[in-house]
Amino acid sequence: MTPEEALADLAAGADPERAASMRRYHKAERTYLGLSNPQIDDCAKAWRNALDVPARVTLAEGL
Repeated sequence: MTPEEALADLAAGADPERAASMRRYHKAERTYLGLSNPQIDDCAKAWRNALDVPARVTLAEGL
């Protein structure tokens, strides 16, 4: 899995309304997807199950 694929997984669950709310609250210029912690946890668990340790390290470095 590439970092781009991982970001696409996360973006698939994006909530634009929640992202806008987060952007207003944090007042920082960066990309907001509006994901909940459980959504992020689900992606991370799937990646852990699909990748061996060296691949996870490579993914983490890329992200």
